[in-house]
Amino acid sequence: MNKLERTIMTLRKVKEQVSDHPNNSNLSEVEQNLMNDLNYKAVLILKLESMFEEKSVPVDSKSLYGFSIEELESVWTLWTSND
Repeated sequence: MNKLERTIMTLRKVKEQVSDHPNNSNLSEVEQNLMNDLNYKAVLILKLESMFEEKSVPVDSKSLYGFSIEELESVWTLWTSND
C-alpha cells in the first residue's frame, strides 16, 4: 500500500467517525433540526460580532443572543449589503 492509499484510507476513517458521531446518534429528526438551527444562529452571531469588532462598532454582543434568526439575518444583510 502506497502513501496515497494510506492517506485516502485515513480520510475515509475520519469521515466515518464524524458521520457516525455518538452524540448525534440518539437525536430524533426534530432534535437534529433544533441543533442545526442553534448552530446556524451561533454562526450568525459570531459573524456579526467579528464584523462589528472589525468596524469598531460599539455593540453589546450579548444583546445579539436575544435576536431571532430572521433578525440576525436582517442585521447581517443590512451591514454587508454595501461591501
